[in-house]
Amino acid sequence: MYAVDRYWDVLATNALAAYVFGIEPGHNCLVTFFTDEGTARRYPFRDVAGPMMVAQFRAHAARYADDARFREIVEDLLDRSAEFRTLWDRHVVGVTPHVDLVYDHPSLGRLSFAPTVLTPADGADLRLFVYIPKAGTPTEQALRRIV
Repeated sequence: MYAVDRYWDVLATNALAAYVFGIEPGHNCLVTFFTDEGTARRYPFRDVAGPMMVAQFRAHAARYADDARFREIVEDLLDRSAEFRTLWDRHVVGVTPHVDLVYDHPSLGRLSFAPTVLTPADGADLRLFVYIPKAGTPTEQALRRIV
C-alpha cells in the first residue's frame, strides 16, 4: 500500500509496495507511468490503465484549476509522452472505476491485484492505494516468498 497527494506524488509506502512496484516517497505515479520505459513494460493492460489514470488526473486537475503544479505536470507530460498527449487530448474527465491491476514484476512474474482506494472523510487530498492479491492467482504465493 502507498499514499499519494493530489498531484499523485507518493507520500508514504510500505516495504512490500516499494519492492513490488518500485515506488518511494517523492515519486510521481503518473509521470513514471508515462515516461519510464521499464515501468511501461510492467503493465500488460496499459491500454486500460492509461486512459483510466488520465481521466482521474484530469478530474483532480479540474478541481484545482488555478493550481500551477497541475499545469506543470501536464505540460511536462505533454512534452515527454505521446501516449499521455493522445489521452489528454481526448478530454475525458472523471473518476472511472478501478479495474483489477495486472502487473509484470521482473522477478515475481505476473501479479494480479484487486485495488481499493481509500480517501479521508474530511476531504483531504490524500488517497491510500491498497492492493489485495487476487484469489486463485499465483500472486499470493509469489508475495509470500518475499515476506
